[in-house]
Amino acid sequence: QFDVVHGGFGTKPKQVHAPTVRFVLNRVSVGQTNLLEVATRTLDAIAWGGLYDDVNGGVFRYCSGCDWTAPHVEKLLDINASVLELLLDGWAVLGERRYRDRAVELIRYVLDTFADHDAGGFFSSQYADTDYYSTDAMGRQTLAQPRVDRSIYSDGTAKMAGAFLHAAAAFGDSSLLEFAATSLERVVGDTYQQGHGIAHDVDSGQAVRGLLADQVFVSDSLLDLYGATDREVYLDMAQELMRFSLRALWDTHQGGFYDRVVAEDDVGLLRQPLKGFVDNCSAARVLARLSHLTGHGEFRERAVATLVSQRSGARGRGVLAASWVLAELELDE
Repeated sequence: QFDVVHGGFGTKPKQVHAPTVRFVLNRVSVGQTNLLEVATRTLDAIAWGGLYDDVNGGVFRYCSGCDWTAPHVEKLLDINASVLELLLDGWAVLGERRYRDRAVELIRYVLDTFADHDAGGFFSSQYADTDYYSTDAMGRQTLAQPRVDRSIYSDGTAKMAGAFLHAAAAFGDSSLLEFAATSLERVVGDTYQQGHGIAHDVDSGQAVRGLLADQVFVSDSLLDLYGATDREVYLDMAQELMRFSLRALWDTHQGGFYDRVVAEDDVGLLRQPLKGFVDNCSAARVLARLSHLTGHGEFRERAVATLVSQRSGARGRGVLAASWVLAELELDE
């Protein structure tokens, strides 16, 4: 599905497909040089095509054109986190300084726009404003910048905190590590409830609780933070969140995780939880990491069972199947 003309995957719309690019970079790093063009052309298209805002910085949601044109100009936190991770990986694997420099620009945009410097955490998005983004740098000076949605969600903040930890290690920048730690500690401190996991909305605390994505991505970044600081409390909390997921979200019949806890007052379709492919693959990868770090066999067993539950679906997922393969690679390390 690689687009040999424009880079990226498929025809249109064009979007980041972060797990796929990460898998390609992984293969290049172990000598699979036939994928080098796929990696460089896709990274270049993401970071220098219409998806990237050359004036203010930051990454738009997706491009309607197959040639990375006609961007949908909302900027989402999680997409910017994914691109930051890819730029850092691209720099590490390919040795191209342009990816480093673009990563620095993107960090600057995130700090200026998404970071809550008062309490830690990251805001969820910057609104789309077609009129604003259709003008050049001089024209934008006469217009108000698009508003920022200041909601802070656990999964998005965890993803960007993880990207900041990656950047902190790459650049030797302790300030990025400190902000990532403050952000994750805010998520846990404001939303964690013993035996009931992490809630979704950091500001409202208890409003929505028991989403698989929140538990998985917060756990993943806590493991990164543990690796950066060697503080056992972060490893302990990551274990606690994944054990809650195993208790409350595990499908005891077919394996794998449901996407959320069903509440007693849910009605209609809300009473029918789903088993998302990508989130299950992410959960398997986190369980594999925990297995390596703790030596607990249950984590490995559930990681394997989760991947088995998604194996048949992976074959029909196209480029999204990279999420499954990345989890398998983590299990085999």
